[in-house]
Amino acid sequence: MKKIILTLIITIAAVPALLKAEDIQDMTREAIRANKKLIVKTNMQPVFERLTDEEEKKFWEIYDHYQEDLQKIMDSRIRLIEYYAQNYRNNTMSDLVAKALLDSHFEINEDLLEVKEDLQDTLARKSALGAQEIMRYMQIENKLEAIINFHLAREIPLAPVPEAELIAIPEVEISN
Repeated sequence: MKKIILTLIITIAAVPALLKAEDIQDMTREAIRANKKLIVKTNMQPVFERLTDEEEKKFWEIYDHYQEDLQKIMDSRIRLIEYYAQNYRNNTMSDLVAKALLDSHFEINEDLLEVKEDLQDTLARKSALGAQEIMRYMQIENKLEAIINFHLAREIPLAPVPEAELIAIPEVEISN
């Protein structure tokens, strides 16, 4: 599993800089998708061993639908990060921009939570997975999300602090 996760991280980080941003996004998205499915399959193998082929097929249908919903949210997140980066680079961050960024961030998080809750509900209603197996799958998703969030947190700089008027502090000589 560690090798697969390392491959996922390398895939994200090692895309050639000469490609267009759209090409990089598409290549990265496809590489992540393929590696992610392999990670899920590997870690869900004990569960799949007890399922029939039809039950496993149903799981993957639900999985694919969730990944489509998740991708829409991640696309929104990428646009938000690009907007942040543009304002950061151009030194145009204002209170208004910061508020809009925060509002969008919370909206994306709410959308993500809703999609995860729908996934849990759909798996409970339409798959042969029990609650513990659904929890295992959700943990896998959460761990992969944490890896991506760590990578983003490491790369995205903190918001700049607005320049404040500096008050000169007079020098004081202290004598013994």
